[in-house]
Amino acid sequence: MSRLAGKTVLFADDEDSMRRVLERRLIAWGCRPLGATNSLDAVRLAQDRRPDLILLDDSMPPGINGLTACRQLKRAEDTRHIPILIVTARDSRTLAAEVREAGADGFLQKPFE
Repeated sequence: MSRLAGKTVLFADDEDSMRRVLERRLIAWGCRPLGATNSLDAVRLAQDRRPDLILLDDSMPPGINGLTACRQLKRAEDTRHIPILIVTARDSRTLAAEVREAGADGFLQKPFE
């Protein structure tokens, strides 16, 4: 059983196919998935629902990207404690420093199993 079983996981991605993959995977792990199509909605949902974990795509239009959303959530008193992982297709060597600077707890490289 997953350590995430029973936990609410907010995930944000602008690609329908990726959201479906993430939702199916989270359900299979026993999570309560909460999806968003962009970072602005993800920030609002995080503030309203206070999930146990947040997965943010780093390149979502329109508005703000995942790293900017992460910075906002980590600055806010009510959401700074929530672990955040950035989901990205970018080269991990260039992303690691940006992820740390944004306050994220780590990142997942696309595509993933």
